[in-house]
Amino acid sequence: MRPDDPTKLRLSDPFPHEAPRLVDAWRELYSDVAHPSSFCVFDQTYGPPHCCDFIFITDDLAPRLKRVFYDVDTKFSDHQPVLIELDDQL
Repeated sequence: MRPDDPTKLRLSDPFPHEAPRLVDAWRELYSDVAHPSSFCVFDQTYGPPHCCDFIFITDDLAPRLKRVFYDVDTKFSDHQPVLIELDDQL
């Protein structure tokens, strides 16, 4: 899915019974910055480079989010690694 795919966006819809909702970690930290390309970066067999890899966290963890990192240099897969860093203190 691309970042604006309706199915991806639905993943952040609220859950019933006040369960914490899921939020896109990249959007949480960098709301106005486009997701980096994470697919077809080196092998463009399936199209031009674009983002289709995301990490979702529950919104109660969002205050601990320190960094989201897309490793665009690794060449071991057609998808790039996506990592997050959480603060261990709240």
